[in-house]
Amino acid sequence: MTIDVDVVAVGGGMTRRPGFLSSLVSAIAAHEAMSRMLADRAIVDPVVLAAADVPLGSHGAVLAMRQSDPEDVA
Repeated sequence: MTIDVDVVAVGGGMTRRPGFLSSLVSAIAAHEAMSRMLADRAIVDPVVLAAADVPLGSHGAVLAMRQSDPEDVA
């Protein structure tokens, strides 16, 4: 669920397949059509493909660590 985010970056090898982004946007739009809450949030708007050379997993891990409680980190 992506609520109140500026960007939803999608990456990885499968995202380079022709038509991936349009298929993803179509699937999200179909869910929005069935849910007023999702439609009100316009969750498809912030979806973008990350550049092929950006390691999103690593970036996400760093961001998660910055936001975590130091006491929770072993």
